[in-house]
Amino acid sequence: IDAMVDMVDEGLQSISAMMDMGDISIGSWLRSIKGYEAALTRLELTDGFPEMDFVLVLHTSMADRIYEVVSGKLIEDAVADPVDDNEMELAMGEFGVSVGKRDDMIILASDQRQLRDTMSRFGSVRQGSLAQSAEFKRAVGDDSVPDYCVYINAQPWLKIAREEMDAMGITARAGSFEQVATSLGLFRLGSMGWTEAETHSHMAVVGDGDVPLFQILDCGKGGHERLDQMPADAVFVYSWNGSTEALWRKGIGFVMDETKLPMAPMIQQQMIGAQKQLGMRFEDIAAVGTGGISIVGIPDADGRIDADEENGFIVIETTDPAAAEATLADLITKAVTPRGGELAITEEGGRTWFRIKGMEEMRRVEPCMVFDGNSIIIGVEEPCRRALDARSGATPSLARYGVCKGLPQQASSYAYLSLKAIMTES
Repeated sequence: IDAMVDMVDEGLQSISAMMDMGDISIGSWLRSIKGYEAALTRLELTDGFPEMDFVLVLHTSMADRIYEVVSGKLIEDAVADPVDDNEMELAMGEFGVSVGKRDDMIILASDQRQLRDTMSRFGSVRQGSLAQSAEFKRAVGDDSVPDYCVYINAQPWLKIAREEMDAMGITARAGSFEQVATSLGLFRLGSMGWTEAETHSHMAVVGDGDVPLFQILDCGKGGHERLDQMPADAVFVYSWNGSTEALWRKGIGFVMDETKLPMAPMIQQQMIGAQKQLGMRFEDIAAVGTGGISIVGIPDADGRIDADEENGFIVIETTDPAAAEATLADLITKAVTPRGGELAITEEGGRTWFRIKGMEEMRRVEPCMVFDGNSIIIGVEEPCRRALDARSGATPSLARYGVCKGLPQQASSYAYLSLKAIMTES
């Protein structure tokens, strides 16, 4: 919170002046917040503002002073009505909020009932609370309530989606949605959880029973070695350890089943036409990525992250490099030849390079592909060479900084995001 306040401190000072709050500093108030809890317990969409029950609790050492000044100002300006010394009702048109104070906490709630019910629960764990919920514990991956966590009950949101489609009069589409969602097991999604620890974040989606979507997406697990070998200045990395061949096989089994997907016949006809036009079968292309795929974003040579083609590359892992090289050479040749291009293949330092030449729309930046062992790196020249340097140890990789410390040793995918790089660019 302190870092965010520092970025907007001047604006906060201007707000304090506009509110005629004297020497009061909103920035110091925000910096005093040591924790917060927010809960949404009901949401109903209406023609106007959504109806909702919510509560927000702020923990601050300045609770007494903040409540005294803010309540005094709001009551003086006839924006709020006092209920007692530690409670007031704030009205803003059709939207009202109940505000209260207790010990080092300031509580904002959708109404008085929600406010008082929340305040009565402080200091105790009641029957039916999240702390006692087995589903909550599964979602956050902890038997206790973590200091930093987000928990979402998925069922109400799925119910809202169905009701909204019905309300909009698109019953046919709603029926198709329900058929597809049921086939994928989306209505079995119970909850989602996110927790933050010192070394890593944990996010989980928990189902009530078998979820076919999870079974489709579960196409293999592996370690974080691929993420470790990415350039140390990477802005983000997403490394998926599954097999595209397995994903294609499972996915096509679903989309071609008319009992699960109403538009299956149409998709089948479109795929047949696309394969004829391409001159290759999609399953042959999918067989290239049997070892996983990584998507990487890096700064360009000037340290910027907004230069499009120069800001990233893709790495495809294969278990059969020779077959993958032949398949991709055939695919690229068939794609570029009708457009006046050609595939140039060269050997450099024991690696095979593919470069597309002669295409007018690619005159500024020519895409390339390099085969490095079982890995296929795709991008433009400079990012591909930076990827090779990090893999060979010529330049630092993420492994030097132990970014995967504390993470599970086996997973379907790993992700990395450099907040420092993003904030610096901003």
